[in-house]
Amino acid sequence: MNSILGEIARLVAILGILVVASCSPRNTAIDLSSLTGSDEVLSRGYRVGQVYQTRTALLVTGRKKLSLSEPGGSEPFVKQYIDDPASFKNVVGIVQTGTDLRISRVEMSDSGMGGIVNAYAILLNGKFKEQEVFLRGVSRFEYGTQYGSVSMPDEEWLQLKR
Repeated sequence: MNSILGEIARLVAILGILVVASCSPRNTAIDLSSLTGSDEVLSRGYRVGQVYQTRTALLVTGRKKLSLSEPGGSEPFVKQYIDDPASFKNVVGIVQTGTDLRISRVEMSDSGMGGIVNAYAILLNGKFKEQEVFLRGVSRFEYGTQYGSVSMPDEEWLQLKR
């Protein structure tokens, strides 16, 4: 009897692991440039190879994965950071106005209940040259695609260069 209960417990544990694994987010790299003709919202999103220029100074946040963040949102204003950098542990520096960045990858994270398309870029000049940054903090989002919500360049922070 104990061996049957032990076997049932083992099977329940395996089933639980499989359920959790199937619900965890999956990242699938998607180059949106090939999909622009089929989806009106995606056609306004980031595409691999596009080059943008920052319209204002932006904060670089994070430690393991760097992100560009809008100043004054959930992060400090640039002047606040300059005046007292020690108070803002998550901020690692500033990207100056006019910094160029090239879209390096566009990914869809799918939790099984809907996805979100995010973009990453390589900084082409300045202090963080050749570093990849996550663009969620300087993007806006649109819904209504087969991929869920799509990260779009926010013209307040980024300007398409080419």
